[in-house]
Amino acid sequence: MFWKKKNPEDENINFLSDRILEIGKLYPEDVLNSIEKSEKEFYLQRISYLLVSRGNIYCERGDFQKAIPDFEKAIDIKHDCLPAFLGIALAYGAQGNFIDAKKITKRAPETMKINGEIVCTKTNFFKESLQELPQPFKQIIK
Repeated sequence: MFWKKKNPEDENINFLSDRILEIGKLYPEDVLNSIEKSEKEFYLQRISYLLVSRGNIYCERGDFQKAIPDFEKAIDIKHDCLPAFLGIALAYGAQGNFIDAKKITKRAPETMKINGEIVCTKTNFFKESLQELPQPFKQIIK
């Protein structure tokens, strides 16, 4: 569980940050606006995945103030990014703020799609993800 790990190596953060910058250079906004929809969706999915991964590492370190903006940016990029919604909710919960955590989970969309196809539902994703967490965390999805 992410809150139990205390000091992952900084090279994980550096690697993800480098990948985020690298993808940003490959797809500057003017290029992003001109590419095909499927390629654009692939890019958005990839960058949001990297942001969620980096946010998770920050959570593992207990650095929730750095994690939450990464999750929020992932949601800005891919509005149905369920892992980012869950990441924010868990970051709030880890800080004892279960009220805001629950608000975030209610705001999350019902489904997440990749290339127009549903890949997971909020109910299943959240329940599976929270299955092994302590009871206070489980209340954020009720």
